[in-house]
Formats: sequence, C-alpha cells, structure tokens
Amino acid sequence: MNFFGIGPMELILVLVIALIVFGPGKLPEIANTLGKSIRRLRMATTELTRDFSKEIVEETKGTGKEVNANPDVTAEKEDKEEEI
Repeated sequence: MNFFGIGPMELILVLVIALIVFGPGKLPEIANTLGKSIRRLRMATTELTRDFSKEIVEETKGTGKEVNANPDVTAEKEDKEEEI
C-alpha cells in the first residue's frame, strides 16, 4: 500500500516525528487545518475544470466538432483504443 508514494513504515515515521515536533495537543489542530486546505484545493480544481470544460463546449458549438466535456472519459476511450 502506497500513500503518496510513501510506504506504511515511512508514513508511521513521519507521523511519529510530527508528534514529537508539534506535540499531542497541537497535532489534531494541524491535521484539521491541513484537511480543510486539501478540501478547498480539490473544490477549486473541480470548479476550474468544470468551468474550463463548459467554455470549451460553448466555444466549439458553432464549429460542428463534437467535444467531450469530461477529459477523464476521453482519456479512458483513448486507452481502450490503444489496447485494440
């Protein structure tokens, strides 16, 4: 199991060092702040991707070209076509 390219033993080592450096009282607060920051970043990137895809679809309506607004689906289709 890899978590961000870090194995379980390395993850435990990082957590123990964080516990030593920040102490048991401050560590939950830091984890909470980090979690909120990651959540905001994900929401912002999702919103940006949605807006970008929407703009692409609107811009290509007049050209007669078909555009898939979901880049993940396009990538999956390309992968399947390469396998064939």
